Amino acid sequence: MWADLFADVQAAMDANVPPGDARAKPLAERWLALVTGFTGGDPGLFASLKKMYQTEDTVRGMDVKAMRPMNEYLEQVRAAHGVDHPQ
Repeated sequence: MWADLFADVQAAMDANVPPGDARAKPLAERWLALVTGFTGGDPGLFASLKKMYQTEDTVRGMDVKAMRPMNEYLEQVRAAHGVDHPQ
């Protein structure tokens, strides 16, 4: 599911879909559903996970540095559409 999401996010970015565009909102909703499932909705775990992905270049062999532009885009989409994440 993550790979499908990131492929769709990259496609939206490649197509220059603005974060505020209605077509982008489902991407943020899918992201939130996956993150919530992974963290169990725990705000502390969410914050720790977010920090790890922002500061580490690799996580369990995954190149998260290369994923940062997609994460930044998703954050902009989330903010533009009010898709809330755990606080």
